[in-house]
Amino acid sequence: NSPVHKGVYLNEDGSVNLSKLEFFSPGANPSNKAKGGWLQNLNSLASLDFGYAADGISLTTQVSPRALGKTRDEQVDNLVTILDGYFENGGQHVNLNVMDLNDVYEKIMSGEDVIVRISGYCVNTKYLTPEQKTE
Repeated sequence: NSPVHKGVYLNEDGSVNLSKLEFFSPGANPSNKAKGGWLQNLNSLASLDFGYAADGISLTTQVSPRALGKTRDEQVDNLVTILDGYFENGGQHVNLNVMDLNDVYEKIMSGEDVIVRISGYCVNTKYLTPEQKTE
């Protein structure tokens, strides 16, 4: 694991316990240990001392447009506010996918070219089998 994947154990008071190290999931993606939802994950990652990750920490995450608001303007405003807060609180780099799963699925199945980033690599759906597209 590179330093980007090496994390630190935080005590309940937020101080760093250097005697116990943990590893982030690749890309600092939320894992099965993540609790509290998307905002909590952003706040948690932004609170880390990036000195322990000399080459940075890149968060790869996704959100549904509907989770951000009812109208497009509301969605854009809320996303900008959330990301501003993340960066103002110390966050560094985000690979963000904002997509409606059903919309993307319909585009893929209709043959439209869609490039999807999947934790460190990209896939052009044009070259996938029907089974892979469904997955």
